[in-house]
Amino acid sequence: MRLRSLPGYSALYLDYVEGNPSVRQFLPCRPDREALFSHVKQARSDLPRDELCGMMKIEAEALHAGGRVFENIHKLNDPGSVAVVTTLRPHLLGGPLSTLLRCLTAVKVAAELSENGHTAIPVAWIRPPDVQSHSELPLVFLDAESTLVRLAPDESELDPLAGLLQRILNINPAGWDAETVEELRDCCRRDASRGTASTAFLARVMGEWGLVILDFREGKLRIPGSEAIADISDSEVGSDMARRLAEAGYDAEEGVIIGENVIQSSVLPLAARIVGSSDLPAAAVARPVLQKTGHTPPLLWPRLNATVMDARMRKICERYNVSIEDLFAGRTEVMRKTGLKDLDEKGLARFDELMTTMESRIREAAALATEQQLRQEVTFSHEKISYQLGKLRERYVSASRLRRETAQRHLDRACNTLAPALRPQECELSALYFVLRYSHAILRLIYDKMDIWNHDHQVIDVD
Repeated sequence: MRLRSLPGYSALYLDYVEGNPSVRQFLPCRPDREALFSHVKQARSDLPRDELCGMMKIEAEALHAGGRVFENIHKLNDPGSVAVVTTLRPHLLGGPLSTLLRCLTAVKVAAELSENGHTAIPVAWIRPPDVQSHSELPLVFLDAESTLVRLAPDESELDPLAGLLQRILNINPAGWDAETVEELRDCCRRDASRGTASTAFLARVMGEWGLVILDFREGKLRIPGSEAIADISDSEVGSDMARRLAEAGYDAEEGVIIGENVIQSSVLPLAARIVGSSDLPAAAVARPVLQKTGHTPPLLWPRLNATVMDARMRKICERYNVSIEDLFAGRTEVMRKTGLKDLDEKGLARFDELMTTMESRIREAAALATEQQLRQEVTFSHEKISYQLGKLRERYVSASRLRRETAQRHLDRACNTLAPALRPQECELSALYFVLRYSHAILRLIYDKMDIWNHDHQVIDVD
């Protein structure tokens, strides 16, 4: 599907992924194969790596990371290696599905580079909370009836994190993946903060891929030299770019996120930065700042934009002839598109027409009846036919109502699953929901089916 057919993506992001010439003055490099490999050669190889890798090891040990993580940290010590970084907002317990899609994109881009002779490692950079933090947004799940359930920590509880976990488990007490449940219990142990639990969960689910996590959420990690460049976002050249973006009709952000772009390029040998719709304006503003400070801007690579669809949802869409795009119009419009309401109204109109026609024919027959007995038979036949037609009409109304209710129930499931709250699934449903429902296997399935060279919205079929 084209991203432009779905809600929630910025104009700058849409023009960038589609290669619109109007965006070239702000983001001249298209996210394609040629640009990706050329940016590997431009990544800085003169960075001091010992301190950075040492910090990565400390974080990995604290998270009890698997061997692949330490292998990747070791690879980063090689002056010829590069990093593919994705910046994550400090969401609670993984946040929306888009968080995992970002991480998987970083992993696959790094793997693509490595398979073509360039040592590359994926890095998840979790920014510290700030005024734009989304860490306390509720977690969104689907229950057994595919009804949206929003959960957040209850601060009145003695242990809000444990209480939240119990409510998550109560949504589907017998249906969640048992291994993931145990991992969650371990991550949300009593002495764990929300930030620690969230990072630990991300480390668990991404451990297979060797994703290196740098979590600045609670101030435990300090980037070497970051204090000297933290206010770089106040640069006049950045402000000028923000003004030009606004004049071109694009939203622009300034502030700590722009400085973060500069900090990342100062300490990591960046070949590519994985970006979503909300990241791109700030990255565009940061580009001239990076150039002014002597950094080569990394290639901005769009994260995987995708909808996970199981066989049940696919059958519903096929049965009622609706697309994922149709679901964003809302339940009333989707029901109208199915034509069920019009079909019911046409059926009732046909019954009324038959009743009128029958009445007319009975009157004609009555006019021909000259004998009392014959007139009585006509009257009896009239009553019998009227009764039978009335019963048929009642059955039709009952069957139509049942059909409408079934269709409404099916389409409500589809809307809540594929277009929850009229937003893309990846932006609304929690990553945790998918891992609990499908186990870690869902990540492997998405990874195997995703196409990093295709920047349209992809549908990942789950069988």
